[in-house]
Amino acid sequence: MNHWEMMIDGTSFGLVAAYLRSPNAPIDFIVHVKDRAMLAEVARRIELESLAGIPPGPPLSPGLRDLIRDGAVKVSSLLNLGPMEPGAVVEVAQVRSSAYTQVIYLPPYYLAHTPGLFEGQAFRPAPREHRQTHEATRTPGEPSAQARKDRDQGHGH
Repeated sequence: MNHWEMMIDGTSFGLVAAYLRSPNAPIDFIVHVKDRAMLAEVARRIELESLAGIPPGPPLSPGLRDLIRDGAVKVSSLLNLGPMEPGAVVEVAQVRSSAYTQVIYLPPYYLAHTPGLFEGQAFRPAPREHRQTHEATRTPGEPSAQARKDRDQGHGH
């Protein structure tokens, strides 16, 4: 058994993204894996590359580049990653903060499996889509967002 299997934790994607954005955190990359079963294997690869003296990047190591090219991995980073394959970079601001994520903390990496990310289901809706979705799902008799806003602005509390 790969010892990295025991290092997998569950959290919300917002926490992982906060580590990436924090200047004090040692995280420079979120490596998104397509399948949860890949988390420990990717951690093992990174560990072996580190032991072999291959720097974490950017640019990313050849092993991670191969996984990206195969479509098994995507990456998020605030660093310039150089040229990347189409669809290989995930903007963390586009992922729902509340999305459940399983992770391995391996600075400068956070390895993450967020169910639905590769299928586009873990992303935040665009503001207009969100508003339309909410309006379409409101219960009959519930005032619309605009009606509530107009009502609230009319009162001088």
